[in-house]
Amino acid sequence: MTKLHHRTYAHYAQDYEKIRLVLEGQRAMRAHAEVYLRMPDGLSQTEKANFIKGAHFYNVTSNTLESMVGLIHRKQVRFTLPPRLQPMLDRATVNGHSLHTFCEELTREVLAMGRACAVLTYPEFGATVTTPPDIAFFAASEILDWKEELINGRTQLTYLRLREDDDELDNGVELHLTYHLEPELVMRRWHVRNVSNGMESKAEAIQVGEDIHPTVRGQYQFFIPAVIFGSRNLSPDVERPPLLDLADANIGHFALSADYNHSLHMSALPTLVVKGALNEEQKPKAVGPGTAIYLPENGDAYWLNAGTDAHESLRLALQDMEARMSALGAQMILSGQQRRQETAEHASMRYSHETAMLLSVVNQLEAGVRTLLSWARDYVHNPSEVVLVEFNRDLVSQVITPQLVTSLLAAVNAGAISRESFIDALRKGEVIERTVEEELDKIEEEGADGILPFPVAR
Repeated sequence: MTKLHHRTYAHYAQDYEKIRLVLEGQRAMRAHAEVYLRMPDGLSQTEKANFIKGAHFYNVTSNTLESMVGLIHRKQVRFTLPPRLQPMLDRATVNGHSLHTFCEELTREVLAMGRACAVLTYPEFGATVTTPPDIAFFAASEILDWKEELINGRTQLTYLRLREDDDELDNGVELHLTYHLEPELVMRRWHVRNVSNGMESKAEAIQVGEDIHPTVRGQYQFFIPAVIFGSRNLSPDVERPPLLDLADANIGHFALSADYNHSLHMSALPTLVVKGALNEEQKPKAVGPGTAIYLPENGDAYWLNAGTDAHESLRLALQDMEARMSALGAQMILSGQQRRQETAEHASMRYSHETAMLLSVVNQLEAGVRTLLSWARDYVHNPSEVVLVEFNRDLVSQVITPQLVTSLLAAVNAGAISRESFIDALRKGEVIERTVEEELDKIEEEGADGILPFPVAR
């Protein structure tokens, strides 16, 4: 039987599917209500539909993810690339996306799933030595199997299986891409489907086309040009998705809202009870102002309703779940007033955990993208050129005040700090976006250097 998945894949694939459903929102969650809601027994189809309608999904998981992506990408990633790689700024991926768009997609996947893969693909036809390669992106659920081995004293990826998208394939058929070191790099594509003989089902893989031996300037490759990104490292080992706890809390809130609204629907409105021997004509046909109810001898009528605290436990459970989501880093529900009253110190403490995790992700993204672009630099034969990748680390806006600018300028002119430190403070305070070197060159170019009389340290 063909081995298709790593031993850890099945466990984490369930988490990936759950998180993706949560990120899709209320419609997707209601479509999977049988899985995620606690349906009361004995409901008719109409009652089930009404129960599901009462389940409201507030997508704090998606809102939190987009907020984190926005914090990292509120300033564009800065690239220093050789001239031959400059076209990648506008078109870097096999789908034609820019390098900045690729980085944002990569950030979103790693923050949500804790895992993503990017592979450098070399053009097979019509390319020259100066044509930059493309980057192929694979989501966490598309990284199927892998193997690492010790080669020349270093742990190296020697096998990788990925699932590719192909909308033209029949239902139940997947397109897989495998990379092998034999010892040179060999690529193969496969059509994979499950075949049943009536008693058991097994995977059948049929190779599509011939083996592909990628070359760079006519030379075989002896490594797999793939980076597997994690939220903590660049190892193929699977990490627990960062958003899993928040997604679970979001699902719990979804289920509680269904129970709460169903309870309100069934018992919140009073029910009229009429006691006595009534024939069909005497039974009330309507209730309300202007309507009389004629009771038989010794009869009685009253309203039956739930106690004032009948739904209190469910309401408190909803509030507890909302507090839990907030503690897990979600945007607070119904907390605008609390945010407005929050001090700077409390805000700093509240964001400390989230920013620590974000900075860890930024470090991995930066290192992995730099590795990809370094391989691309070698491909276009610019080995001596510098490749730099700088993700934004100023996760919270820190706009500098005019008073501080005045004080810093006075310190420069007094010789207490350097001009480089002054300009770096302006950049961190979001007054300027250029680097210190770029800003100093601009000042020198425009001849406006009289304000800062001290010489530039070169």
